[in-house]
Amino acid sequence: MNLKKFMKSNWFLILGLIFFIAIFSYVSFTSQFFYYLLVSGAGMLTFILMMLIDYLKNKKKYRKTS
Repeated sequence: MNLKKFMKSNWFLILGLIFFIAIFSYVSFTSQFFYYLLVSGAGMLTFILMMLIDYLKNKKKYRKTS
């Protein structure tokens, strides 16, 4: 897989991952359980949202493979 093409098509995914890691590291430094719970929940929701957006974008592609 071409890395440049992957970065271009999944830039939001990479951005979300960086954002999630940044918050996660900040939370681990403050070490407060409530914030950890909030971040993990938000991270999961963001990931599911990204998957949904990706699916809606490539609906035709998914239909061909199935």
